[in-house]
Amino acid sequence: MVNPTENHQPADDFPAEMRTDLLKVSFGLEWGRNELSQASNEQMLLFQQMLSARIAEMLDGALDELMAALYRLDVDERQVQTAFGLPSREAIAAEIARLVIDRQIHRIQTRKARNDQPPEASPPTEL
Repeated sequence: MVNPTENHQPADDFPAEMRTDLLKVSFGLEWGRNELSQASNEQMLLFQQMLSARIAEMLDGALDELMAALYRLDVDERQVQTAFGLPSREAIAAEIARLVIDRQIHRIQTRKARNDQPPEASPPTEL
């Protein structure tokens, strides 16, 4: 399990191509949505720790902001409610971080699949 209280690498130390505005706006973290599915296990664990720590902070003082971010990221509400049933703040934060990451990876895969499809033939235009 991720320990959100461990020291973590500042988001600014990640390469520029690993940043995304949505995660930055939502959680104050810079990490690439597009590269998220290609991150190494070590990078993914580090990001999950950073995200979990930020979510734990939001649980304590910015719950409305956290819920709005989860809504913007389209994280499944039922899964979030299940996470809130966990026994500790750290467990809740770690599970919500996992849900956010899983959702972002799903979005990447969906977008890639859509972009990999050949374009539909369009009817000829009349002159």
